[in-house]
Amino acid sequence: MQKIIRILFVLLLITTNSSRAQQKSSSGIQFRENTFAEALQVAKKENKLVFLYVYATWCGPCIELKMTTFKNKSVGSLYNSTFINFSLNGEKGEGPMLAQKYGFQGYPSFFFIRPDGKVLYRAEGFYDSKGFVELGQEVFKISKR
Repeated sequence: MQKIIRILFVLLLITTNSSRAQQKSSSGIQFRENTFAEALQVAKKENKLVFLYVYATWCGPCIELKMTTFKNKSVGSLYNSTFINFSLNGEKGEGPMLAQKYGFQGYPSFFFIRPDGKVLYRAEGFYDSKGFVELGQEVFKISKR
């Protein structure tokens, strides 16, 4: 019986690691799993803006973004190389405090934030892949002025 349990445990570990590897190798936007303060520190170190995506679990356009736009290879290529990507549930954890700080008005909201914590650009609503790439390119141009 113990042998069967060990085999099942090893299979579970293999499956979990395989799933994580697939997620990391996906071509879409890679959101960081840390605190917002840590994202700002990384942005300062790498001289990049933080792309802050504020969502709610019940938000239809947020779900559609996650399933389509954020998985797009062109979107991922631009955002992963240009910004420090951070997503945040606006109703849990750091969400309500940051939503209030940055004056967010609805879901989904996008903030492009300088390493000092000041908002450079904000946008709201659903974007298809093409529109989201254009948004990222425009914000990058603005940041270099």
